[in-house]
Amino acid sequence: MARSQRKKIFIFTRINEYPGVFREDNGIMFYNYCELSVDWKTKSTVDGHFNSLLPFFKKYPKEGGAIPQASTLRQIYLPQVFENHFSSLKNYFNQKPVAIIMDETTDDCSRSVVNTLFSLRQNTKLISVNFLDRVNNSTMGGTLLSILSNYNIPYTLLKLSTVRFGPVWQ
Repeated sequence: MARSQRKKIFIFTRINEYPGVFREDNGIMFYNYCELSVDWKTKSTVDGHFNSLLPFFKKYPKEGGAIPQASTLRQIYLPQVFENHFSSLKNYFNQKPVAIIMDETTDDCSRSVVNTLFSLRQNTKLISVNFLDRVNNSTMGGTLLSILSNYNIPYTLLKLSTVRFGPVWQ
């Protein structure tokens, strides 16, 4: 078909071909499921985007394709993800002789932050982030003991403990 005889396609033509899937905002076509802009001028581009992401959004989000709001993610999904991750870390380090690394730093608000890492067989994981009012031998020791009990690490497995005494610790 000659170029002059082609049917003129508008953005609303493409949106009407996929009801409820795309929307228009200031002349730009957006995919409702992922909020990405899509070039609407060629049908193959629209079809490609539609066919590549729709199965994912229909399979994984429980709302049938809609992405949950941030508050829903925080209240419902995040605690479950945290518990699963915490359980996997507990199982991995349970009753094992781990290297423990504790370091104190400050955050943007000048609060003392203690980061605790466990290392086992070349695998190092951030285990805990604690905000302390004061950083000294007592608070660091208490933090370490509570972490060891949370991860079921017996005190008998501790072979060497090094502490950096500097101007930060009082």
